[in-house]
Order: sequence, then C-alpha cells, then structure tokens
Amino acid sequence: MTMKNKFIITFLLTLVALFFLKTDYRMIETIYPGADDGDHYLHATTIGIDFDLDYTNQLKGVEDIRYDGNGKIAPTAFIGSGFLSSPFVAFGNLLNSITNNEQEIFNFVILFYSLSGYFYLILTLAICLSLKSFFKLNLSNLVICILILSSGVSYFVFERYSMTHIFEIFTTSLVIFTSFKFFEKREKKFAALIPLAVLLGILVKWTNYYLFIIPISIKLIYFTEKRVKLRNNIYFLLSTALSIFIFFLHTKILYGVFTINPGTSYEEDAVDIIDKYVLANFNLINEITSFGKSILIILFSSEFGLTWFSTINSIGFMMLFFFIIRSVYKKEIEKFIGYSCFFIGYLSIFYIIHLWESTASSYGFRYSFCLTPISLIIFFDFYKKFKINLKVVILLCLFSIGGTLFFETDPLTQLSLEPALNSWGQYNTYSQKNYLSGYLLSLISFTSYQIIIVTSFLFVYFIKFLLFFLNSEKLLFQFSKFGLPSDNEDFINLIQNIEKISLISLIVFFVLIFSINYYLINLSSKNNKI
Repeated sequence: MTMKNKFIITFLLTLVALFFLKTDYRMIETIYPGADDGDHYLHATTIGIDFDLDYTNQLKGVEDIRYDGNGKIAPTAFIGSGFLSSPFVAFGNLLNSITNNEQEIFNFVILFYSLSGYFYLILTLAICLSLKSFFKLNLSNLVICILILSSGVSYFVFERYSMTHIFEIFTTSLVIFTSFKFFEKREKKFAALIPLAVLLGILVKWTNYYLFIIPISIKLIYFTEKRVKLRNNIYFLLSTALSIFIFFLHTKILYGVFTINPGTSYEEDAVDIIDKYVLANFNLINEITSFGKSILIILFSSEFGLTWFSTINSIGFMMLFFFIIRSVYKKEIEKFIGYSCFFIGYLSIFYIIHLWESTASSYGFRYSFCLTPISLIIFFDFYKKFKINLKVVILLCLFSIGGTLFFETDPLTQLSLEPALNSWGQYNTYSQKNYLSGYLLSLISFTSYQIIIVTSFLFVYFIKFLLFFLNSEKLLFQFSKFGLPSDNEDFINLIQNIEKISLISLIVFFVLIFSINYYLINLSSKNNKI
C-alpha cells in the first residue's frame, strides 16, 4: 500500500472515529469521585500527576464515600485501568503546563485521558490481527475489527470512557498473545511476560480469575504435540514470584493490608459476600436451574442479550460448547480439558451476572465484555475448521455495533431512572427490558439520528467551523430555521461549550486520533489486506 493510500484510509478512519466519539462525558472540567468513573480517574491522576499513591488530596472532604480503613483512604475501584491510562493524564497535564492552558472544559488532561481507551482498543485490534496469523485464516482485517467491536465495548471507548471494560479486553488479549508466542516460539521473554500480563489483568479487575487458566487452555488445545512445560521455565517462575510480590505490595500500599479479597476496597469480608450472594437460602438443584435460566437471559433476552448486542461473545460461547462436545466424541482428552477450562471461565463471568440479576446499570451485559478475545480465538478455530458463511455473522455484528450508537437516543433505548421490571423479574433502576424492540423502533426515528449526529465529535468540528463566522446566539437562531432543537438547554450548552474550546485543543485531539489510527493502518497493511 502506498503512503498516499495509507493517509487517505487513516483520514477516513479518523472521521469514522470522530463520528462515534461522543461529547457527553468529554465536555467537562474533571471527573468527580463518587462512582466508578471517578475512581478510575483518581487512580490515573494520582499516578500521572502526583506520581504517588496518596489519595488524600484527591479525596479531601469526601473520604467517607470511598475506602477508608487501616489508616488509608483510596478509591474503591481497582487500580489497573488507572495505571494504564496514567501516561495520558501525565502528558495532558504537561501540555496544560507548557501552554499555560486555562481552558476548563475539555482541557488537555481530560482530552488525553478520554482517548486512553481508544488507544488500548487499537492495541487490542493490533494484537488480535497478529493472532490471525497463527490460525492462518483468510479473513480480512476489517472483519476482525467488526467482530471485536460487536462485543459492545465501543460504548465504553467512545462515550463512557472512564470505565474498565476496554482495559479488561486489552489485558485478556495480552495474556492470550504472550501465551501463543511462548508455546509457538519458546522464547524466554514471553515466559516472563505471561505472569506480568496476568498481573496487569488482575489489577484491572481482581475477579477476572479466568486469566489464570488462559495459558493452560491454549497449551492443551493448540499445542498438544509440543513438549514444552511452562511451569518448569525459570523465567516464568521468577516472573510469577515478582507478580505476586507486586500484587501484595500494592494492596498494602492502597488498603493497608495484604489481601486477595476483592471486597476489601468495599470494606466487605469475602465470607460475608459469599454468604450474602451465594449461600443464603442455597439449594443446589434450584441454583442450577436458576443459573440455566440466567444463561438463556444473558444470551437471548431483549434486554441486551449477547446474541443481539455482544454477538462475538454469544457466538464464542456456543462454539465453545460445540468444541467440548466434539472433543468428547473424538476422545481428545487434552482438548476437552482445555475447552472446559475456557467454558468455566465463561460460566464464572455469567454467574456474577446471575447473582446480580441485572445488566449492571449501564450499556449491555458489560461484565461479559472481557471475554471478547477468548471468543475471538474460539471463532478463529471454528472458522478454520468449518469455513462457515460469514454474511449472517457480519450482519449480526453490525446490528450489535449499531446498538451502541442508538443507546439513549429514544425513550425506549434509555435506562429507567425509576425502579422498573427487568428480565429477571426484579425491579431495578437503570433497566430496559425492551431494549431490542426500542432499538428497532429507533432505527426509523428521525430524532434518534439527530441525537447521534449532534452528540458526535464530528459535529463539534462542524460547529467550530461555523463559529468562525457567527457567534453562538446567531448560530442558534440560524439552526432554529432548520428545525434543530435551538431552544433545548442541552443543545444550547453544547454550542456554548464548543465556543469555549480552543482550536488548538481540537487540532491536538484530531492529530492524536489520526496518529493512533495510522499505527493500525500501517500494521494492517503489513499483515494482510484491509
């Protein structure tokens, strides 16, 4: 591919990214503590700006709303995603200092921090494109990107960026990549990197225990003939010891105690958590039946069922079940164990959703998004063996991606602010039992398309261009002639905020996205056709 073509494709991809990137959580001065978004931002700022793990200045006056015990105060959310995004905060803070930037809304810290998830999405795509070469598949890179984006994670990249989900997917893909590389090449560096990748994933979310079984499953499924044992590798053992040391050291620094209890930051005892959510009124037969029903809800319900709104994970789960049955039929014991380990990983995530009996107060069954890289390699394996027709899969994936675009563009695609009946028959806030039908109706709603366009960053650049010729008041008056919501308070605030944003901020934003995209296009052109 010529340099000119690379730049053209990168430019077009940047325009697509700007269309998907939303203003809702970006037109702000800072992210305040009190919810998960704020907790992850606190981790990123204390590492990236203060260069310490002392949260007293960030939580001054609100210590009681986060972890406060053993003489320590800290965010309740885990540190991993904050650690990964802290370089972006550091660079944004440096630019603020160098340029004496006094802009409050969409300052350089927020600007760079809001793109950290996009950066790790592109890294994840790059890792997954490289995994394709192991399976020797004739799949276009575009198809692989569509498969990954169909997970639903794009909402937590392009809109609600200060959440863990893309970081979970990135670290999972990293564990898979390092495992494949070690068993394929037997290189010492990958033996050392596997425990560190697992550590990074656990720091992002302590309860993602499936990370520990990924190397085992990959060895048993894809490298049954190679006599290489990871457990006997000295570099692996030393790296494992180092990873364990780092994990316990960070719990002591943050929470004042050595612990593996994920409830520590919430000041809950592990035994109490198990007793409350699992053992209370426990009956094995009823629990199995109930869990089975929950799996069907997770896969097929109109309230963000994975088949419709996280297609790759639904396909991955069903293909994995097929492989387990197939390995039993063909008496492939090692593969059966490997596939079963992966299956247990899926069930562990599904069981958490089952215990909560909700979608976790946001878009989709977001706790399951972390399984995306595993689902992808299962799909690769299945496609290599059976060469399925991709048309239906791609259509479902595109439908799933559209679900993130149309989220909250219509009353039927909005989560309830009052307790409402969900798919489990529970009354919860932030539920939307009929999201599938609401999404289908929003596809023919002109208002939905208006909201999608107006809340995109592509619209921000369009408005900024017009503001060179008209002030915000005159612009709103002109918009009123075209039937746009010029009297809507949110729309007025958006126009006024865009007026406040400096041109240099928007140029930096565009250049950063363009640079990230160019890396992907350059890598893609080397590996395979786009």
